[in-house]
Amino acid sequence: MSKQDEFIKQLYYGDDLFYENTRKDSSKKCELNKIRDEIHKKIMKALIQVYGEEEANKINEEWIGCSSEIEIENEIVIFKEALYLGYDLADVFLNRR
Repeated sequence: MSKQDEFIKQLYYGDDLFYENTRKDSSKKCELNKIRDEIHKKIMKALIQVYGEEEANKINEEWIGCSSEIEIENEIVIFKEALYLGYDLADVFLNRR
């Protein structure tokens, strides 16, 4: 089997790749989500006191929408960088003989 075929097989089956544990929620991430949720509750309480419930909910929805778009844009940038890195690594590996 050629090195190219071995590399493709390794990518396909996920053998010996280091990303295996990166998708699991870490305890740090869980802790930060809990803190964020507590802060969000305090912010909503303050918004309701100042603007009333209807306006506070509108503000909250706009903020969440904007935050989500920012997160998506960041993920796209990270994906592109990882894709280019993978391409570069494959190019280096496959062109070594």
